[in-house]
Amino acid sequence: MNTAFLIHVLALGRIRPVAMIAAFVLLVIVFAALFAGVIAPDDPLAQDTPHRLQSPGDGYLLGSDNFGRDVFSRTLHGGRTALTIALASVALGTAIGTVIGLASAYRGGWVDLLVQRVVDAFFGFPLMVLAVVIVATFGPSATTVIAAIAVALAPQVARLSRSSALSVRASGHIVAAHSIGASSTRILFRHFLPHSLGPVLAYATGFVATALVAEAALSFLGLGVPPPDPSWGGMLADGREFLEVAPWLTLVPAVALSVTALCFVVLGDFLRDVLDPTVSVPIHESASTQELVE
Repeated sequence: MNTAFLIHVLALGRIRPVAMIAAFVLLVIVFAALFAGVIAPDDPLAQDTPHRLQSPGDGYLLGSDNFGRDVFSRTLHGGRTALTIALASVALGTAIGTVIGLASAYRGGWVDLLVQRVVDAFFGFPLMVLAVVIVATFGPSATTVIAAIAVALAPQVARLSRSSALSVRASGHIVAAHSIGASSTRILFRHFLPHSLGPVLAYATGFVATALVAEAALSFLGLGVPPPDPSWGGMLADGREFLEVAPWLTLVPAVALSVTALCFVVLGDFLRDVLDPTVSVPIHESASTQELVE
């Protein structure tokens, strides 16, 4: 990693402590999700009806649900499901959208016009509406949810990728690559992509929050991961019938979803500043960070 870039990141981190806190919280959440099988005290699918709707602390850290299942264990495993689907869908949508946007900007002319009209047509459908239509058509499953969210996010990434690529299309190194007869593939992936990937990656981090909420909404509607596999949206749907007698059934997954999505939003905003060359930091902050690095 470039030393100057590292200094820039550390300097921004010093004046953006909220971003550092969000990154730390995300690391904890990801760690808990990855090792849910080890951390969770009980099987998330094991039912114990004699101990249903136990309040937090009565033998269950965060209480039990209407089937006697441990809420804490289900929240951890639900986090693994949510993060897997969100990250996979954003990665797929970003890859598709980036390729479409770069190709559109590179070709220009009628190709660019046609591609952008198709992208505009997809923009006419709200993300959730498009995702619901796709999942309802092909049936609920983790794979279908990933594909649905990816297809819904791809037009947004394509628009952003095209905008970034257009800003470098007339630059000197692109003209030089054309003049020496470089192939279109080489120009796209060796010249266009590195110079337009920064904003895409920054916004993709924020899109993870959108994907998390979309996955939870689909599961809440019964179009996500089929039960009894745990998911935050499914837990919200199950807990709404017991809001008065067992509010923790809804509160626990709601807090987990909100905190995780908020952390991704904050981190995405921080990455936009890190990858934006127009953002600078105060001189005294940069100098103090230089001392820390040395």
